[in-house]
Amino acid sequence: MTFKITGGSTVCLNSRIVVQQALREIAWRAGLSAVRSVSHDYVPYGIGVALLLPEAHIAARTWPETGLAYVTMTTCQPVENEMISSLERVLGAAFVAEQVETGVVNL
Repeated sequence: MTFKITGGSTVCLNSRIVVQQALREIAWRAGLSAVRSVSHDYVPYGIGVALLLPEAHIAARTWPETGLAYVTMTTCQPVENEMISSLERVLGAAFVAEQVETGVVNL
């Protein structure tokens, strides 16, 4: 599943803490648990964060200068439409975004 976040807050999208907390929150809401987290600060802007899960992974990359973030969540557990909407709301609120577009691929 992918989430394209547009119109996000420059400050939020350039904060490793905000990005990590957002990914941990969507993992928790989806009933997933993080085993490990890694992150990278890009110069001059942007954050990359990945959560390793027993069930797969969640990763994010931000472009604060354009208000954009891209989040991928790969899991072997099915995710219901109601849950997807909840995850969209969490990401939208975390990044103070104007829009969150979701794509789902069922394997």
